Amino acid sequence: MSEEESKITQPEPAAPESWTLENAPQAPEHLEDVLSEKLSEAAQRVTSELDDLRSELTPVEPVLETPIVEAVARAAAEIPQPEPVIEVPIVEPVVEPRSFELPPVTPPVLPPTETPQTPVEPVTESTSDDRLMAALTWASMVLLQLPLVSVIQLLSTSSKNRPFQRHHAVSSLLFYAAAGVYEILAGIAYVILGVVTLGIGFACLWVIFFVPHLLALYYALQAYNGKRVELPVLSDFARKQGWM
Repeated sequence: MSEEESKITQPEPAAPESWTLENAPQAPEHLEDVLSEKLSEAAQRVTSELDDLRSELTPVEPVLETPIVEAVARAAAEIPQPEPVIEVPIVEPVVEPRSFELPPVTPPVLPPTETPQTPVEPVTESTSDDRLMAALTWASMVLLQLPLVSVIQLLSTSSKNRPFQRHHAVSSLLFYAAAGVYEILAGIAYVILGVVTLGIGFACLWVIFFVPHLLALYYALQAYNGKRVELPVLSDFARKQGWM
């Protein structure tokens, strides 16, 4: 059988029955009243259940009667209160450190040992050359009438760094300056005394001009023997100036 034949032979489905507004079934008139009653009953039932649930969840405060409360308060007052506990501080004993004194230890006495003594050479302030050059500083003033050797020693590097030579060179220069002043004063005194004594002073006082020469020879001998010369006032002045 072909498809066309099968379509022809199958019956067509019946169309649904359609109602018009006039033929539609009408609801009963008392349906609204019934629904409102049902809803009100359901609302009351739910409200009552909520009230019961709230009452179950709310804790009930116990109501104590006044005599019971007074009896409990009286019994609590009659209970003896515990005495306060006084805390006593614990004092730890102080242990002082002990000092142990050791007995004095005496060192052993050793026999004296003989140590070889080395001969100590005497420290000389000046050498033979220093003494000779120092003596020449004084002798040159007597022979040459000029402190030529003293000036040479102070200008020479090898001589001015020698303390002994430098001392006599500076002392001889100061002595030469003082001797010049002395000669001037001696000349004035020589003339005055010679005139006053009517020439007798000229014959006797000429020796005063040789006093500086005699002192210079004496100082030259001291320098040759290795001794230093101390001039009054002049030596202290030279030390303060740092010349010797």
